[in-house]
Amino acid sequence: GIGAYKSDLMQFYLNVFDWCSANAANLQAAELKMPKTDGQAAFTTAWKMHRGIIGPRTIYSTGQSTPDEYAAKAKAAGMDFIVFLEDFANLKEDGFNKLKADCRRLSGGGFLAVPGITYQNTDGNNEYAFGNYIKMPSSLLLSSDGKRFKVYKDDPKQRWLKNRSDMWIADLVWLYQSLGFNNCSGWYNFSKNPYPFHDTMGVNTMGIITQENGRTLEKVPEYYGYQARSGQFVWPLALTLMKSADEISLLEKGVYYQNVVGADGCAQLFKLFNTRWARMARNLYPETPPFGMFSITNGPLIELNMPRGDTDVQGDIYNPNLQEWQISMKVSSDAGLQEVLLMDGDTVIRRFLPKGKKVFEYKSALSKERQKYIWAVAKDIHGREAMTRDTDCDSWLMREQQCADRANQLLDSRQVRADGTPFFVGYGGDTAMPDKGPWNARIKPVGCFVFDKKLGVGGRVYDGAPESYSQVFLNPFVVYDGAMPEKVGWSHQLVSGREGAPHERPERLVASSDVLVADRILDGVYSLDTAGVTHTAYHALFPSKPSKYLESRARVYLYLIKPDGVSAYLWDQEFTALKDIPVSGNKPYVISLGYIEGRNAKERIVVNKGATVDASPFPVKQQQAFNLNKGDYLGLLKSSFGSLVIYSLTDGLVADCGSPYMLGIKPKGNIIKAGTKFRARLLLVGIPNNASDPAAVAAKIISDYGLGKNPSYKVEASQGRVAGQEYLLNLESKNDCFRGRMAGIADLSGNLGATVSRLNGNWAAIFQQQSKANKTRLIPVEKGTGYAVIRADDDAKTLCIGHPIVADRRDAVIALSRTPNWSNWNLEIHNPTNKDMKVNVKHNPAFNGFNFNETLTLAPGTSVFRDLGPVEKS
Repeated sequence: GIGAYKSDLMQFYLNVFDWCSANAANLQAAELKMPKTDGQAAFTTAWKMHRGIIGPRTIYSTGQSTPDEYAAKAKAAGMDFIVFLEDFANLKEDGFNKLKADCRRLSGGGFLAVPGITYQNTDGNNEYAFGNYIKMPSSLLLSSDGKRFKVYKDDPKQRWLKNRSDMWIADLVWLYQSLGFNNCSGWYNFSKNPYPFHDTMGVNTMGIITQENGRTLEKVPEYYGYQARSGQFVWPLALTLMKSADEISLLEKGVYYQNVVGADGCAQLFKLFNTRWARMARNLYPETPPFGMFSITNGPLIELNMPRGDTDVQGDIYNPNLQEWQISMKVSSDAGLQEVLLMDGDTVIRRFLPKGKKVFEYKSALSKERQKYIWAVAKDIHGREAMTRDTDCDSWLMREQQCADRANQLLDSRQVRADGTPFFVGYGGDTAMPDKGPWNARIKPVGCFVFDKKLGVGGRVYDGAPESYSQVFLNPFVVYDGAMPEKVGWSHQLVSGREGAPHERPERLVASSDVLVADRILDGVYSLDTAGVTHTAYHALFPSKPSKYLESRARVYLYLIKPDGVSAYLWDQEFTALKDIPVSGNKPYVISLGYIEGRNAKERIVVNKGATVDASPFPVKQQQAFNLNKGDYLGLLKSSFGSLVIYSLTDGLVADCGSPYMLGIKPKGNIIKAGTKFRARLLLVGIPNNASDPAAVAAKIISDYGLGKNPSYKVEASQGRVAGQEYLLNLESKNDCFRGRMAGIADLSGNLGATVSRLNGNWAAIFQQQSKANKTRLIPVEKGTGYAVIRADDDAKTLCIGHPIVADRRDAVIALSRTPNWSNWNLEIHNPTNKDMKVNVKHNPAFNGFNFNETLTLAPGTSVFRDLGPVEKS
């Protein structure tokens, strides 16, 4: 639209607006139809195990051999594909275009050649990308010498800029926007990188093994386990950065690792390396080979076959589909096998000792009581090993999903109201799992209602969500000797003039139909001259170092939300001062938890010691700081999608006046001594906009959940005891279960979250509603604590929570699942130790429908299976 030329884009916008206004009535009445994925779709099982090498460099950069020489020797060694990774900093003129042409010529006849590069950014981070559609980056994305990708403006005098708009991570712009993610990419050689491995963004693979010059530079499978538990959906790779085709002989000797992919053929491999859908897809998605058939090896071969694990439970928390997930694994080695581990994220869940057998097979069923990330590791008698990609499961009732840019998690919860209509919570709300990189604890309880048809807009957008409602930003900082830290992007310096913005490490505890629980750990701070820090992928990668002033860990709980009830996030944060912190000035707090934004709220209420001390229109013209001790709360009511209420579960907090409200810990004395510990607990509640009197709902929550007083519901324990009732119902088991009756649950403003302590993470745990129906579901146990949501359906019923099958050996593994037709309970008893295990396994008499008692001896690293009979009896 410049000069006399007409703007076609402007005309397009006008046409869209005209059509939308003319069809407004139809649009308003249109139904939101959720896309459905057929988890039972038929897929071919004619997978060939394609072997390949990733990493050779050719004469086009620092290598000594041609692509033809590599291809010839790779084929002779039985390889089916080769991925070249040229050294970008040393690429010869037009070298990459020549490599692409060679790869096209060399591909065919059951062999695939793929071009790629390794590169660094200006911080020195080691990265790679490969794919047949890759094109070289513009010089605008590169350093002045053209050898590295920019992280910041290429100015040696000012590496970190004050202007956020000029700050971006150029290689992410290249991968995401220029290449459209139609490629594979990742980081490698993590020990030499300036960023922690868990900060990886915009990638779909990770080089967990790096080899060069005939030796292994780095091997970090533990990093992969962590990333798997975090739900990253990345493919583990072995990078062999060869310089000569003669090095291919080291593959046959077991010195170098191969990459193995089970696929229909090279056409499917090509899709895997070159399509955005393949890099995003779940196991057995039509574009993608089965995840359990992805492995790296220098010896054994693992074939791990599992169906898709993402489960549409049709709104039923007791759906038997969550209690059965078939697994079939075959591991082979010509040398003989020493050990096979079945992993769930970073945790060993089975340990098999084949004693030199050349083939080991395992067929069973796992359960989906939590989001799991199943992969396998095998070692032969010579110490050679193999490891697979993880296959995941989740429940559509409530789950955390990794965003395609690998920077943050997205909330997705699909329930059904009593009248049969859907109740949907989408990514307007927040997961418990933190974003990567900068500490960014934005929590939006009201956002949980945004995408529901009845309570919100009734539809979803591609990215982001409406923001016109009150929300909380819990980003910490220290007021050191009265000095208020400088604001840095979406955060603050942690300590004014002494340490930059905080960096966090995300750590998932539990993600299940019942609850999401995760920690964010303060694991570093950025440099003081790092500015423009946000949580978006393009502005989030900066070197960090440990803080000298503060340690902190914040745990977030989000239990399954009651349809049309309140949403509730429990925030539990601990601080430890590492140095003496002087206190002075007029700030009412010394450690800030963060701030609260009212946005378009219409009313404010402040309640102290049970009395309303302020109820006025918002924004308030004249404000003063006010205390928030245990049981006190601040309400910002009647915004577009609902009301936000912040309850203090801790004495000694204060809300500072102004907009936004700064929330912090009040000082005691003139100095905070090193070693001093603080704890701040908040309950952050969203009240949907269908509440006619949100102030009354806010007051009711105090009595509903026992915030500073006894709760309105009653618990009669017949086995175990009640250890606490301040929002969370903390139960303690006795003889491996809690059993009791609860009354008043149906009258609560939301669901009730429960924990059960003194359980065993090696044993299956269930929640059983002991009524005529005897509804039973498996629940997660983490570090000895079980997690369960208690709903209106459980009111006035006897509930039994714990282990239905127990043993006299706490180190024995006891797993329960349904048989494939869901008719019977299947019991697996496993010995993970190096010695014979004599163990008595029996049913727990507190539970209904289980009848088993057997003493057996298990050889080291073996399992036995028993059919416990029809589920109908329970």
